[in-house]
Amino acid sequence: MTDAIIKEQKYIFTVDWFSHNIPSWDIYLNNFKNKPNLNFLEIGSFQGRSTVWLLENILTDENSSITCIDTFEGSIEHHIYSKNELINLFDIFVHNVSTFKNKINIIRGKSQEVLKLLNESYDFIYIDGDHTAVSVIEDAILSFSLLKKGGIMIFDDYEWLVMNNYIDNPKPAIDAFLEIYANKITLLYKDYQVIIKKN
Repeated sequence: MTDAIIKEQKYIFTVDWFSHNIPSWDIYLNNFKNKPNLNFLEIGSFQGRSTVWLLENILTDENSSITCIDTFEGSIEHHIYSKNELINLFDIFVHNVSTFKNKINIIRGKSQEVLKLLNESYDFIYIDGDHTAVSVIEDAILSFSLLKKGGIMIFDDYEWLVMNNYIDNPKPAIDAFLEIYANKITLLYKDYQVIIKKN
């Protein structure tokens, strides 16, 4: 993709793995809409479709912001099934969020390493990074300590069973987290995504 094409288009999205989630996000993130001083965290941003939606629809106050963690190198499933989507991935993400550059903090790296270095607390955390169960459970545990009381956490791809090996999918990790943290959370929604609130 050339620089000329990037400059001509406001947003560049070659896939849409997010829009079907908007109805539930509208419901469960409604209390955050237009509020000041919100601090959101997104683990796994890819081309930025969910990031842009949050910035356009929820984080509309000038003092609200989002931190995005991603290697921008794709996960194992991307390298197996959709290598073309990884071309210029970081540049495309930066382009797509450029309108909001004063409200976004981009951290390139593995979430399991980056999360240990963060010392902020977050109103909302979206977990959509590496889909292997071991990475999902690490992201969940490390993130939960950063989530404010009453904060919302969303796990993506709960029913995603693309990889042949069961533990290479998010479901076993999310199930384990829900069981282990049952007395610390309120389960709000469970379908293709799982939404919880920190007690």
